[in-house]
Amino acid sequence: NAHTIIRDNAASRGTTIHSLIELLKTSDQTLKEVPEQFQGYYNAFKSWVEKNKPEFLEQEKTLFNDDLKIAGTCDGIVKIGDKTYLIDFKTNKTGSIYNEVELQLSAYKFMAEEQGIKLDGTLAVGLAEDGKFTEAYMNYRLDVFGHALELWIGRTKKNVRR
Repeated sequence: NAHTIIRDNAASRGTTIHSLIELLKTSDQTLKEVPEQFQGYYNAFKSWVEKNKPEFLEQEKTLFNDDLKIAGTCDGIVKIGDKTYLIDFKTNKTGSIYNEVELQLSAYKFMAEEQGIKLDGTLAVGLAEDGKFTEAYMNYRLDVFGHALELWIGRTKKNVRR
């Protein structure tokens, strides 16, 4: 059961850090006391904000496509300079942004644009335990997302037939 404990701890950490980020995004003040185990992630977010000076247009934006029966929630839509990006924050020990994030953000971008939201691109920001961040402007891979969706739909139809 070690893998489920690790997964659940990571999910809990991510939820807590996202809550701290929401407080910072919706307030002009920084938090005076952040639990020590989350301080680095919080500092990484503050550093990213100081560098990019984003304007948060949407937060925790739920996206969907009724026809395809898919949905998801991105962390926000931001304006950086004169460009608008769909953004998702990733929290892990090293602030890594894994390859599958490109597919996730492609799906979000597809759904956002289907809902009439104009975007210049997508952005993933990795927040690390040591207070550093990484950022990656992601490629829009609608082709790969489409193939993954076809596989999922095929699997779903197969399960329905049983």
